[in-house]
Amino acid sequence: MKRSLIRGADPQLALTIAERFAVAPRFVSVLARAKVWDELPADVAARAREICEQTHAANAALLADLVSIAEALDAERLPYAATKGSAILVAHHSFVGERHLDDIDLLVRATDLPRVDTLLTDLGATTERSPVNVDLHPLTVRTALGTKVEVHVRLPRGDQAGVLDRATPTEWRTRRVRAESSKDLINHLCHHVIAQHIEDPRPLPRHLVDVAHLKSTCEPEMFDPRVPEVRLSLELLALIERFQDDDRIEKLFASWLFPTHHSLIPSGIASRRGAAEQGSRVRPPNWTRVRSGLVFRVAEF
Repeated sequence: MKRSLIRGADPQLALTIAERFAVAPRFVSVLARAKVWDELPADVAARAREICEQTHAANAALLADLVSIAEALDAERLPYAATKGSAILVAHHSFVGERHLDDIDLLVRATDLPRVDTLLTDLGATTERSPVNVDLHPLTVRTALGTKVEVHVRLPRGDQAGVLDRATPTEWRTRRVRAESSKDLINHLCHHVIAQHIEDPRPLPRHLVDVAHLKSTCEPEMFDPRVPEVRLSLELLALIERFQDDDRIEKLFASWLFPTHHSLIPSGIASRRGAAEQGSRVRPPNWTRVRSGLVFRVAEF
């Protein structure tokens, strides 16, 4: 983030937007890296620190549950992989409070689901009512600490067996967790952006920020442009990054964090979410139609 953009914006407004779209922890970490704390109004700096502390505490509790479950699964020799938010947090973030985490997503083999259910019950978890996408994650439980855990048996793009085989051991506070490999995680998150949330204004920024973070931490070859959702996610990020260098919108504030105005995004990106899931060809969007719709400008609020 450019310091000039930070100085030219309303920090209170930016923080409010960040909280609205569940990217406040990321926003706060960007402020910290930009070393602008001393330039923030006292009330904004206080709220930013509060967000940081709250997110750190909440995520630490969730990840403590994750590693306990992981150790129990390892003890029973049950293959698993942490996916999506929990995977990116344990494997790709150095600071536990840098990314908002709602729940834990675990991938297991369908044939192991009854054993996994029993194991979670033995750990004190209680089963919640069946989720909407019951074929994707047929089991949802709440741990004794209150953590929501969604157990998946397949992924939207398939290849769940391969994802489990390629799961990468990583450590969190000296305890081991297996997470989606970088390439599998990228494919999964890009699918989430393009096929599932492109028309959903609240979660889209958070998932797109995840892709942007992986783009900054992973080798370029991890992003396979032959995968339509990956290619389109990268095009979307590239477009937003170009806005930051446009002098005509110098009041733009952290545009890459806040793509919005989803109604302006062509439905052809994923044919109303379903095309990519059904294996249909995803048509490239007409980016010129969405130029003004992908960013926030301070003046508009």
